[in-house]
Amino acid sequence: MPPRRPKRLNRAETSLICLIQALEGRKVVAELRNDCVIRGKIDSVDDYMNITLSDASYQTLEGTKTEFEFMYLKGRTIRFVHLPKSLDPAQAIEAQRKKLVEDRKEQIKERLRNQHHKIAKGIGPSEDHDSAEGS
Repeated sequence: MPPRRPKRLNRAETSLICLIQALEGRKVVAELRNDCVIRGKIDSVDDYMNITLSDASYQTLEGTKTEFEFMYLKGRTIRFVHLPKSLDPAQAIEAQRKKLVEDRKEQIKERLRNQHHKIAKGIGPSEDHDSAEGS
């Protein structure tokens, strides 16, 4: 059997994306690479800095403003995300990293519970694999 490769940490754990993720639920201003400005409340941020906003407004350079109930921003189109003045970046990063570690621990516990449940039912790894192929 080939040696296992260590699992890669997700981007949020090894970059400042965790700072943007810590802003979930807060209103922010984002400047895009096309010089437009987006204002809205962050609903979610993934590991590629794709952001889902609610109650968003989109303003062009000419000043045209459009309101949206929901908006999805592709991470690569974002130039800046303005941080609220009330935010302590170091504290936000630390809190988000702790949350990520706790989430990962919970995922591992769930995976172990599922494996234990399968073993208790008498489903071995080869039988489980065969049933997955048949689906």
